[in-house]
Parts: sequence; structure tokens; C-alpha cells
Amino acid sequence: MKADSKAIAHAVQKVRRLFPDNAEKIVVYDEGEDFLALDIRGEWIFLFPKNPRAVEALGVEIRLLPAIAKRVPLPIPYIEYARSDFIGYRKIHGVRLASDVIRSWDSVTRFRCAKQLGEFLGRLHTFPPEEAREAGVSDSSAAWRFQAYRNVCEYVLPSLKKRVVQNVVGFFDRYHAMPWESLLIHGDLSFEDHVFFNPTKKEIAGIIDFGDIALDDPAHDFQCVLEDGGVEFFHLVSSFYTGKLDPLLGEKTQLRIRARPLFDAGWVYETHQEERFKIRVEEIDRLFEKPYTPFQV
Repeated sequence: MKADSKAIAHAVQKVRRLFPDNAEKIVVYDEGEDFLALDIRGEWIFLFPKNPRAVEALGVEIRLLPAIAKRVPLPIPYIEYARSDFIGYRKIHGVRLASDVIRSWDSVTRFRCAKQLGEFLGRLHTFPPEEAREAGVSDSSAAWRFQAYRNVCEYVLPSLKKRVVQNVVGFFDRYHAMPWESLLIHGDLSFEDHVFFNPTKKEIAGIIDFGDIALDDPAHDFQCVLEDGGVEFFHLVSSFYTGKLDPLLGEKTQLRIRARPLFDAGWVYETHQEERFKIRVEEIDRLFEKPYTPFQV
């Protein structure tokens, strides 16, 4: 959802009151579905929520990020300006951790960054769940999975090829049989969007955007580790993981990756995105042309 011109003008005006000498150094980003972002002179980031869900997420971040920052070994947003309708924090500098950046690493850099990520995820996932709940973090992952599956059954399966439907149902039999955990996770650990790399120091510079933080299974956060880093990097990060290492983590991660287009298709159908739904259906027909078989991780 794009912010309208009035919302952007209102956000810029608020930031100008805080930084009156930098009116010409405000860059407006309107890329996310939930937040309007402003960059002030390349040193500060301000986030303004676009919808009620984002307002709620903002409140959780204000209450929880200071406590998380004390426990994790990587920089995360340190909120210095906190209001009911925006937050501001010093910008974490670096390049986005795209897959081509990972491929360019030498063995020493790969080892160092895997260690950083493993320790970060371990500390985050062992954050006390009761403290997270008190801060307002959602503990409805089981209900969400059930509703997402219902959407797949109601909206997606009727549009798939018959043999694909059988394979999708078989896939979900395995998916639902998994003992999913309920621990604090980042929720949207997209490397190319939310993880920054310092190319000078050759290390992870920090992690941003905790708007989807939730109580769910750690496999959700390991998706990009496996997809963007590959199996060897997944093993390397896992070897430095300071939480309790789930012996089913590899398969759970694969299941979450494979389920993503199914769950997304149900969501885009509900939100009446017809073209995107057709693309997802075509993708699912290809992915599930054969029965799901996990590879060894």
C-alpha cells in the first residue's frame, strides 16, 4: 500500500521539526507495504506506519527492541525517537546481503559471517517467550498456519491440476506432522532486504526491520540462510547456533520454503490480486508436479 501525498508531506514535516537544518537532506522511500521510510542525511531512518497492523507492530518494536539489543551480538535499530506514529533510529550502514555478495566471500569471510548469524539467531531464539508476550508479540503461529492451510484448500486447490492437488495434500500431511516450536523469531529475515554487510570489515553490519517479529519456529528465520547461502552455509551457520539445535531444522526449513508460494497464493486471492494469483498457481503447478521429497540437509 503506497502512502498518499498528504501522508508523505505530514511525515516530512514532522522530521523537519526534529532536524530543521536538514530540510534538503531528506530522502523519501515508499517501498514497503506497512511503513513509509525517511532517510535523513544518510544518518537516520524514520518509519511511519501506513495501516493499523503497522501501528501495532511499531508499538511492539518500541517496547521490545531495547531488551533484544542487550542480548544479541549484532547491531539492530536503537530507537532514539519513539512516538505513537513513528520511530527514528541511527542508520545501520552497509550493503544489502544479496546472494551475489555471499558468493563473493572468501572462506574467512564466510566463516566470520556464519558465526555472527548463528550467534545472533541463537540469542534471539532463546529470548524469554513470556517477556515477548508481555511486550505484545503474537503467539498465534498455530492459528495462523491453520488459517493459511484453510485458505489454500478453499482458494488454491480448485485452481491446480488434479495430480498437483494430490501432491500438495501429501506435502501438507508432512507439514502438519512436524512439531513446530513457538520461540521468538525475527519473522522476515530476508538477506537482501534486512541484513547488511560491511564490505570493508568483511562482516555483518547489522539487522533491521523487526515489524514481523513473532513467536514461531526458528526454521522460519533459517529460510534465507538455506536459500541464499546454500546447504554448506546453512550447516556453517547452524554449527554456530547458540540455541537448542533442532534435529529436524533442515527439513522444517525446506517445508517452510516450499509452503511459502502456497500460503502466499491464498493471501493474494483474498486480497483480490488476480494476476499475482495466476502467477502463483503456475509456480505451484511446477513445484508440485512431482511428490515432495526433502533433500538431505
